[in-house]
Amino acid sequence: RYRLHLDIYNHPVVKSYDYMIRDILLASGWDWNELVCDTKRFSNITDYIVDEIRLRIELDCEDNARKTEISKLINDMECRRIYSYIGEVTLRNNDNIVYSTDILKSLLGHGKFDELTDDDIIIENLELGYNEDPVNNVSFYRHNDKGELEIAKIDRSDVSQLLPAIFVDRRLRFYVKNHIKHDLINEM
Repeated sequence: RYRLHLDIYNHPVVKSYDYMIRDILLASGWDWNELVCDTKRFSNITDYIVDEIRLRIELDCEDNARKTEISKLINDMECRRIYSYIGEVTLRNNDNIVYSTDILKSLLGHGKFDELTDDDIIIENLELGYNEDPVNNVSFYRHNDKGELEIAKIDRSDVSQLLPAIFVDRRLRFYVKNHIKHDLINEM
């Protein structure tokens, strides 16, 4: 399951599309809180939602800036001009990070990156794994003194000495929305 989450569900390209769809949904101006609370309407949402937003924006939207923004996002997505994945940093278990452009600037160095803003980049905090030792949540069978089978918890040291002490893989991933600024970062 870990490999599926890391390699497929959280693949950088998949996440880039997720973030673009998120921006389309936010730019649509719809009341998503109301929609989420209405379970009947919410259950009818499919991948067609992006096409529905495009159609409604083209027909009903008076705000040309919003119409242009949504059309550009959808067009970019269809032409595979998705948000650019910069890279990732693996965090130690005790690292506490403030999520802003400052962390990216400190990793890349200052200078020409001073023009990066929080709106230009996406910082994803990816945590995969368990918050605690999964062996603690597993029951094992053993024979008691009478030879009967019983369910028992076992001590961690009885399982294996190869089990890790930390069960969560923490990573910070960075994406850039603007391709011009991505090229600046790649020059580093």
